[in-house]
Amino acid sequence: MIILSIPFINAAFVKQTAKKYDCEYREYRLDYHEELRFFPTELIDEKTILTIRSPLEGGKNHFKELEKLNFLRQMVQRFNCLIDIEYYYFQKFPSSLFPSENTIISYHDFSEITSLQKLRSLSRKIDKLQIAYFKIAVNIPNFEFLTAIQDLIRNSSQKILWAGLGKFGKLSRLIYRQIGVSGTYIGLDENLTATGQLKISEAKKFELDRINEQTKIGGIIGGKQVLSSLGIKFYNDYFRKAGINAIYLPIYLDSIDNFKKWLLSKKNIFFGFSVTMPCKKQFSDMFNELEITNLLLPFSKRSKNTDSFAFQYSLKFLQVKKEDQVLILGTGATAETALVSLQNFPHVFITGRNFTKGKLLARKFDRKFIEQTTKFDLLINCTPLLFYEDNIFSKLNLPLPKKYLELPYSEKISGTIQKCKKENIIFVDGKKFWKWQAKMQLENFLTEIEKIEKNEYS
Repeated sequence: MIILSIPFINAAFVKQTAKKYDCEYREYRLDYHEELRFFPTELIDEKTILTIRSPLEGGKNHFKELEKLNFLRQMVQRFNCLIDIEYYYFQKFPSSLFPSENTIISYHDFSEITSLQKLRSLSRKIDKLQIAYFKIAVNIPNFEFLTAIQDLIRNSSQKILWAGLGKFGKLSRLIYRQIGVSGTYIGLDENLTATGQLKISEAKKFELDRINEQTKIGGIIGGKQVLSSLGIKFYNDYFRKAGINAIYLPIYLDSIDNFKKWLLSKKNIFFGFSVTMPCKKQFSDMFNELEITNLLLPFSKRSKNTDSFAFQYSLKFLQVKKEDQVLILGTGATAETALVSLQNFPHVFITGRNFTKGKLLARKFDRKFIEQTTKFDLLINCTPLLFYEDNIFSKLNLPLPKKYLELPYSEKISGTIQKCKKENIIFVDGKKFWKWQAKMQLENFLTEIEKIEKNEYS
């Protein structure tokens, strides 16, 4: 179940918000207002959660304990709604005060790292209680911790509501069905009620309501730029229109090893992952030990570099000839893929700001690293250098080439592409390059989804 959390700022606000958004369940955070009696009770029904959060656990206003508990009990008696009570109150007051079928026990830990031992002990105690749900809100610092949480949830006898916080909190909420919980929380874009809460716009963008226990998970892994990946809309639109139960998500990684373990432990739900900077050379120890990877297929235990396919398409489109002088700008993994793709072309040179790295790369492929550039037939830009207003020809004092290939992409047209259009230079921009490699990735994703489903349902 998806729960929309609405702060009780005033009666008019909650009425307007409840009318505007249709959601399976609504939580009203009553602690956002100083007077409980002013809440418009006509909004309360059996799919309402009333929460008066303590300031110690993220609440806005302080209420006397018995005032708070008596108000919530009265609402249950009148409307048969759900009420959210912090675990603290179950330790302090007799359990007879709480209507068991309507009570959510919530546990919040805002520490950077939650004690799993403490959480497991708490879960065992709560398993003995008669309640509606057990709500857990803790930080998810890495994939190892997420796996531990999944194990804890699987071993609990209670129905769990999930509110992941921290670095991987939003991701954990998006895949809440795969984690094994009953529901998760989303919030208003401009009025979130918790740190790490999914916004309504994010829930819509990633189609949270379409994700269920059988949904296959994939996405793009890399640096913070994954949030602006073209693949998010491209793949999700395709899956939705084709009626395929799969979702493509952005995953920002800062610990490759933890991700690899998580990947292998749950591989039967993953259809594949695109890999972008700075992770393209960090999966060489997996599967077929491909040195540069931009596609992981964990179920089949394969990795690929679909950029190399896009390079071949680009060279054909640009009609690059063997005698052409080619200059590669950049010294990273994409530049290395360009060098592999151009191995049959004799006149290939490298340049970049990192002279040490560039010279090592040139030596590896028996090419020449140059510091002073002259006229070239083809320039390949493998860096995000001067991407927007400026063009690299003028800023780097480069003679205009006959052909240009640009790897970075954006919704904006780069200054360099604008210059190419003006000077009638034939080019391939980042979007076109991305589409060529994405076509190859999609074919692999579809094959992988079919394999997973045959294995599971045969």
